[in-house]
Parts: sequence; C-alpha cells; structure tokens
Amino acid sequence: MSYKAGERKSQVICKTLAKKWNASISKTVSERTTRRRLKSSGYNGRQARKKPFISTKNQKKRIQWAKEMVKKTMTFWKQVVFTNESKIEISGDGRVFIWRKSTEEWMPTCTLGTVKTGEPSIMVWGCMSNDAVGPLVLTEGSVTTKKYRDILQKHFLPLVLNRRRRRLATILLDDNAPIHRANVVKVWKERNQLKCLE
Repeated sequence: MSYKAGERKSQVICKTLAKKWNASISKTVSERTTRRRLKSSGYNGRQARKKPFISTKNQKKRIQWAKEMVKKTMTFWKQVVFTNESKIEISGDGRVFIWRKSTEEWMPTCTLGTVKTGEPSIMVWGCMSNDAVGPLVLTEGSVTTKKYRDILQKHFLPLVLNRRRRRLATILLDDNAPIHRANVVKVWKERNQLKCLE
C-alpha cells in the first residue's frame, strides 16, 4: 500500500475497502461513506497491539498460574522482583493499522503476533519491584546461561543486598526460559539464598 504525503493510514484502509466493495457490486461507495459507516458501527482506525505468540498449551498453563497468583496478598507482591530480557528489533517500525471497536483491543483478531526474526536487534535485561526499578542492561548478542548468571551477579545481587539491608525479603520472578532454569543458574541462586517464584 502506498501513501501520499500527509495521508493517514486509516484513510488508505477506507480507500482500499471502498475500492474492493465497488469491484463486487454495481453501486459505487465512496471512501467517505465507508469511513462514516465504520465509525457509526463503533469502529476506529487503530494501531494493532503486539503480543508474543503463545501456544494453546502455554495459554492454559498461564491461566492456571494467574488463578493461583491472584490469591496472593499485597504483602507477598511487595517482596517480588520481576526480571526479564527483551529483544528489540531495530529495523522498521513494524506498525500495522486495523479497524476495531474500543473493547476489542486485545482480541486475537485485533492483535499482531510477534515471532523471532533474523532482523538486526539488540537484547536488554531489566528488573523492577514494588519500590524500585533496576538497571537496564544492554547485552552483546543473545543471552546465554553464563551471561544470565553474570547479569544476576553484577546487576541483580546488589539490588537484593540493598533490600536485605533494609530488611526486605526478596522473591525473584523470572520466566521458564531454559537459561533461567539451567543448573549453573540454579546453583548461583541457591548459593546467594535467593527465593524464586516458579
């Protein structure tokens, strides 16, 4: 799809819909009429939300985990420090525009599934808790087991020690990525007496 200077993507979508409609019927429908009809039905042009592809099996596991975690108290969650890595692709904006209703933001048909590609990217690691945000660490290449352990040692442990000085308990919450569950990482966590939320 090509765009003229100053032309919004929602305009292009309406123009395309009108063109397809006109090709299939004898009456002519304008782009303006198409836009009016979409808006009167509650639809607006929006950028599709991105979310990682999750298999049906993992969706069920996540729902079960969420049902168990929702019972936890605020006192419990104040102990939790969330950590994770994120890959950020650095070529193109990857934006996709759709027409949807305000209540459909996270419906599967209105979201854009993300998958790992070979595009140039950077990898970052970060952590946060109820009362603090840890450093954002830029890593070279993908995060290996050794790199993850070194990140925990250099960037996570100081945060934990600071919490201990303030008599705050710490529960580490990372996901089930293989590098997080590797033996060398488990040994490091045990050696540093870190309680983990599975």
